[in-house]
Amino acid sequence: NNGQPRLKVVPWEPDSFIRSLHQYPRAREMIRLKTFADSLLVIVLFSVALDALAVGDSGGCGNLFGGPLGEALTRGTPKDVERELQKWLDYKEKMVAKSYGEPQGNKSQWRAREAQNLIEGQHEKDAVCSAGPLLPVAALAGNVDVVHYLIDSPMGIKPTIPVEILFSCEHDIYSSTANNEQRGRRRDAFALILNTNTVDINGIKNGRTPIQTCVAPELISLFLERGANANVVIWCVTCGERNLLDIAVEDATTYAEEGSTARQLHGLERARIFAGIGMNSIVGRSVERQVNYSCNSISDGKRWNEKTCRELSTFIKATAGTFGPQEFAK
Repeated sequence: NNGQPRLKVVPWEPDSFIRSLHQYPRAREMIRLKTFADSLLVIVLFSVALDALAVGDSGGCGNLFGGPLGEALTRGTPKDVERELQKWLDYKEKMVAKSYGEPQGNKSQWRAREAQNLIEGQHEKDAVCSAGPLLPVAALAGNVDVVHYLIDSPMGIKPTIPVEILFSCEHDIYSSTANNEQRGRRRDAFALILNTNTVDINGIKNGRTPIQTCVAPELISLFLERGANANVVIWCVTCGERNLLDIAVEDATTYAEEGSTARQLHGLERARIFAGIGMNSIVGRSVERQVNYSCNSISDGKRWNEKTCRELSTFIKATAGTFGPQEFAK
């Protein structure tokens, strides 16, 4: 034990259990090792998959995040995207002709249909391209010009906007270290998507709305401005009711403030946003006990997340001492 908190026996609930373990120093180390091992397996499998799907110098999309089309979507221009789409279509046409003969019917209609399938992510999973719509890739990268191109009429096509695109910011892998300019561009990209009035700002996926799922501060503030319902809660067996502020504060205090997970979850920034719309108290809520435990824990002779806990105490109401020494909670 060595003065460290003891683990409690709780009913098994995978998500909340793993999440809660991050507060314990020794458990965090074990989770990190387990995650690293799992990550190696995922990386190996993913690399093999990309080798099988990549098109190479013939154009095509291959790996959407690193191939020619991915480069165009994230950092290129509409002309770059259209050029890569045409390359992909040329390649697909050659592959079809080689295996089955020339495409049946009007060739321009065939190319238009294949282009729309690629843009919408509805094409078959073959050796030409990995599945997945293109719009989320460009939007998350903040490529406003390409987003405008894809929601307009690329190559004369009117593609359907993915209905779940607002849920694509669940993991902030794109802007955990992004600057304000990059965040602003991503906000503008999603604003263009919302302007189409084809997606539901309060839609449900896996029991949650976009604002409950998203962790990117610039998109959370945008969703609130566009009418997202902030009075939503989730329930779990071991933690009870959690509103948006509860989850943000819990994320801010649970994960090491200098770690990659904290940088990706933006718990402190999210808490500040929700406090700004009147959700500024955790007094008497079930999360308060969890926060108290985290902020008063000692790891390697230092108070856990001292800077974050101190900052939260300046704008979140809580019982004295919740965020650390009582002088923090003023």
